[in-house]
Amino acid sequence: MSSPLKHDHHVGEERHVARDDISTEEVGVVKQQETYAYDESRKIGVTGAVFLILNKMIGTGIFSTPSGIFQSTGSVGVALMLWVIGGILTFCGLSVFLEFGLAIPRSGGEKNYLERAYKHPKYLATCVLAAQMILLGFSSGNSLAFGRYVLFASGSTSPDGWAARGIGIAGATFAVGIHAVTPKWGIRLFNVLGVFKVIVLLFIVFSGFAALAGRRLVPDPHNFDNAFRIEEGEGYGNGGVYGYATALLRIIYSYKGWENANYVVGELKNPRKTLAVAAPIAIGGVTILYVLAN
Repeated sequence: MSSPLKHDHHVGEERHVARDDISTEEVGVVKQQETYAYDESRKIGVTGAVFLILNKMIGTGIFSTPSGIFQSTGSVGVALMLWVIGGILTFCGLSVFLEFGLAIPRSGGEKNYLERAYKHPKYLATCVLAAQMILLGFSSGNSLAFGRYVLFASGSTSPDGWAARGIGIAGATFAVGIHAVTPKWGIRLFNVLGVFKVIVLLFIVFSGFAALAGRRLVPDPHNFDNAFRIEEGEGYGNGGVYGYATALLRIIYSYKGWENANYVVGELKNPRKTLAVAAPIAIGGVTILYVLAN
């Protein structure tokens, strides 16, 4: 007859063996399913993911930088080539983020990737990324630009100051509020705004085609007679290497936002499939629109 102590010891061993039968990978899968499962009503499909990226990419950059890019380069052909190079660089960044996003299908973007790469000291990568996003983020600049454009459209003669800041703060607060309270309507609003932005760019593109066809109200500028001719004038052209580098940085800023879907991978339907399809479609479409619009 075995003693109670020995019996308890064997029970403990049996429980220990039962725990060992569950692999670390299986435990991780269970934890991931429990932690990152979302209500189906909040899942974003391919269309929503495409517009999520479009809305982030198409913004103040494409509507405010083209003149500055021509000013830096002084050449229509060079400016168009830089826009193509910007699209290629964006696809290079996308290839990296697709690998990360498909391997780590969790919301958070760079936060998850940096935490996985730099585990020690703990929270170092998180704190550095948070400081960069807060101190160097451009959402505040976009909000201020939104306020200025609203004042411009209203006919204001002084589109700066606290009026522009107030409109920007109101716009940012509204965006946060609608996604916090009614995510469905937030996604619908995003889709509508995405369609509107694409329509505006298409209007610019077709206006350019009409001008090339001879439907102009101004004299023919002969931009494509010798597209790579360097034009110099007061305040534009002859920028040299510095001018080209500045123009390329402005173009990269205009493409900013291509990684937006990686921040909400946890809310995508079939994250791996949706991200792999939506991101190339959105970035490819934006690249074509940017080149044609210029």
